[in-house]
Amino acid sequence: MGIKGRLVAMLSVVLAAACADVAQRPASQPQIQAGVPQTITISREQEVPVSGGFSRVLRGGTAWRYIGSLPEGAVYKPVDTVFTVQAFQSVHEAYLVLKDGMIQGYYLPAVRSISMSSSPVPIDVTSP
Repeated sequence: MGIKGRLVAMLSVVLAAACADVAQRPASQPQIQAGVPQTITISREQEVPVSGGFSRVLRGGTAWRYIGSLPEGAVYKPVDTVFTVQAFQSVHEAYLVLKDGMIQGYYLPAVRSISMSSSPVPIDVTSP
């Protein structure tokens, strides 16, 4: 294979990797648990990573309502707005999955799956 062929092959591999979708796996329906704050508020604006090399901004002052828990953490849905995660051509409505003051990942309700963060991200929230 010549140099041109090798370059085409390498470019194909890079483009295939770049077109990866949000990494996700099936998840059960979140279950209500006692003792979990029913609403939280993001304390300050914060950029958070999502799969595929993208990031999103969580606006300070936004409220999130508890909808249940998964083994990975408590699941919170935004109030009066929609939060989405995107990886190239796929956009998914997403809820935060929080545990021990860290974003563990994102619950994708339409496809009942979860996209875990490669490493948990600390988040500053308050609850009434």
